[in-house]
Amino acid sequence: MAELIIVFREVLEGALIVGILYTYLNKTEQQRAIIRLWQGVLFAIGASVVGSILFQMFADGFKGQAAKLFEGIVMIAAAAILGTVIVWMARNRNIAEELKEKADEALSGDKVGYGIFALSFISVFREGIETILFLYGVMIKQGGLNITLALVGAVLGVGVAFLIFVQGRKVSLKIFFNVTSILLIFVAAGMFAYGIHELE
Repeated sequence: MAELIIVFREVLEGALIVGILYTYLNKTEQQRAIIRLWQGVLFAIGASVVGSILFQMFADGFKGQAAKLFEGIVMIAAAAILGTVIVWMARNRNIAEELKEKADEALSGDKVGYGIFALSFISVFREGIETILFLYGVMIKQGGLNITLALVGAVLGVGVAFLIFVQGRKVSLKIFFNVTSILLIFVAAGMFAYGIHELE
């Protein structure tokens, strides 16, 4: 179940960021910037996939006590980052305005397209790296991953973003994030405890 919650949260956050930026650029008739936005998203997804492969290759290189030390450190780091994300989401209620300000800064520069590309790339890539780290933590703790649940989480995340930006539905994101935050607190606590166990 942890896979579904983590992937749903991360994909939804990434999709909301892209949706907000796209809506804002479309309203301000910045068509060239929109192309750069989608390029940034595609590059970020590609970089996340490559990052996942490299991380797995790096992790597989550890054996015996070194593997336990690495897993313990990764689990504690994943729990800390997950906790930080939960707190950040709880404190930042006006993410859309913050993104619009960053988009304005990017649009005011000489290289407009590159600013939007960088903003979308960093935003989506960050979500991708967090997903890799959190899922690795779940995989170590459970001894494997349920890919079906992860895919369902991704579809749900994209689906909710689609309902908001394409269908124009009013979806209570506050309830979504509050409920998933409570569940993720337990996931983070489990990761932290397992990380301490591995280090011991």
